[in-house]
Amino acid sequence: MLNPELIIQVLEYFGNGDKYDIKIDYGCTTNGTYVPDSLIKYFSKYDVRAAISVDYIDNETGNFRGSGNSSLKWELVERNIRKLLNSNVEVKLQSVLSQETWDKYTYDLINFASQVGIKAIGLILSFDFNFYKIFSPQEIAHRVLEIYDYSQSQNVQITGYWYLSFLGIINPDDWEERRSWKTCPTIGRLLSVEADGSVYACKTTARKLGNIESFNEIFKNDNYKYYAMRAYTNSHKCHGCIIEGFCSGNCTGAVENEFGNIYSVDDNYCTTVKLIVDGLLKRYLSEISQKITVHKFV
Repeated sequence: MLNPELIIQVLEYFGNGDKYDIKIDYGCTTNGTYVPDSLIKYFSKYDVRAAISVDYIDNETGNFRGSGNSSLKWELVERNIRKLLNSNVEVKLQSVLSQETWDKYTYDLINFASQVGIKAIGLILSFDFNFYKIFSPQEIAHRVLEIYDYSQSQNVQITGYWYLSFLGIINPDDWEERRSWKTCPTIGRLLSVEADGSVYACKTTARKLGNIESFNEIFKNDNYKYYAMRAYTNSHKCHGCIIEGFCSGNCTGAVENEFGNIYSVDDNYCTTVKLIVDGLLKRYLSEISQKITVHKFV
């Protein structure tokens, strides 16, 4: 957002991809504190989706992030969100449930989304594995399912890696197209290009894949294969897991930084996700059963 001229040049140069016989989808992630008016019309023109990072809303202090809060407050972010929405820009909120946000994550964020017409909130579970030691998998799963239930009542969809695993089970046709990467897109689906042209599987991963100037060489690099094949070969600890094939574990970069390689898993995180998916499936089956019962009665 600090270089709007560059963003505009990219959008105007590539357009929607028609002249290259491809379809280009655009998205940006921002904390929402600075959204230049010069960009908004281009976001609307090229259907750029805006993901705004808001962990919670504290109406007393004006804070909205689990860490790194500054003199910039929620009022400013809210104003920018409304500007984007008024220009027909699709907005999604992105939040993190962590040790820092656990006590602050109330329903105010969901209520705001429902009020202004935002349809989805991404709820990321903390990438810090200590989170799963401070709070038990049962506590975290229960909290996520409570948040999910309330969001459903407000017509706001809560999503996250954990939700994608559930979605793959109940929508096998859609899953067919994306089964090769399951949850974390770093494995086989994402490239991150740094300002100097260096390419990584993700900004959070450690192994360099190459340089954007030698694009085709990236896919011949052993480091690329290391990340991409993780989509097809889970950790040995995943074998026999009840959701094996529908989950690829936590954030790849977080696993790599914690354990030294991406084929490791955290048992507490795995238990948390299984409990959440189990809860979502029970809710889904209950809804289906009620629909069948009503249909038969009618």
